[in-house]
Amino acid sequence: MNKKRPPFAHHLSIFIAALLLALTGCTSTPLNHVGVFSQASAELAKSAADGYEMINNITIERRLSDIASEADRYPNEDTFKQLITGSSLTTRIRLLRAMETYANALSELASAQFRKEIDTASSNLYGALDQLQETYAKGTQASPPLTDHQLALIATAVDAIGTAIIEEKRRAALKTIIIQVDPMIQQAMRLISMELPALSEYAIASKQTIFTDLIKAYQQEAASISYNERIMKLDQIRITYEEVEAISSLFADLITASKRIANAHSTLRLSVAANKFTSPELISEIKSLTAFAKSTQGFHDQLLPASY
Repeated sequence: MNKKRPPFAHHLSIFIAALLLALTGCTSTPLNHVGVFSQASAELAKSAADGYEMINNITIERRLSDIASEADRYPNEDTFKQLITGSSLTTRIRLLRAMETYANALSELASAQFRKEIDTASSNLYGALDQLQETYAKGTQASPPLTDHQLALIATAVDAIGTAIIEEKRRAALKTIIIQVDPMIQQAMRLISMELPALSEYAIASKQTIFTDLIKAYQQEAASISYNERIMKLDQIRITYEEVEAISSLFADLITASKRIANAHSTLRLSVAANKFTSPELISEIKSLTAFAKSTQGFHDQLLPASY
């Protein structure tokens, strides 16, 4: 539960700088904005998936804290079976990972130089679409958003790019993908933004309960433990308090992130539908997306990488 990862803020700062350079310094490449949108969306989808992972870990922490708070309560095999990740959260995590893969595949298709790269990108795209279809349907008990006809249109358009990569066909393929997939992206991101508020309330309440349990435990044992042990426990309480304070802001950002992804993809759809792979509206939306990702890096660095 305390796996260490590379500092998120450092990597995200480099990532944001590269995206803004691409937006301001490479406007002669129309497909560049598709790539920049895709990379920014992939980062935000990853952060949202990490947020769901955090909810899982907080759920486990809460259950363990409940057990530990009762001295006469002993765990057994069933106790730990109940700690297995909930199926609904697992489905959401897989949906967001698929969104991340879809965005990355779109970027790869826009920048591929060789047919082999197109094949790799298309394979990643089809895998992502399959997983988006499956997880959305499973999470909503509704029919998959994409029909077989729409999937066939996408496959045909990608195949038409050709071995030598005909740019006109590449643009046509990206246009087809973005237009056909947009309704599913809108529905998936709407699902995330609608259910995250309740989940965030649960996560915050659980962390507050853990904080209270730690305080009570410290009060009961403070007189019987050494100074160094008291310092360690107080530091643990301090960290938990800071997490309680930061979690609400983090989840507010993740709710906004899902809406920003949907809005940016919708703007991209409107642009390519008009055969424009760059437009003032699209540039503005992408800059807003990347700036938002940069503004949230503090909460991510504090909560997601270090603790979960």
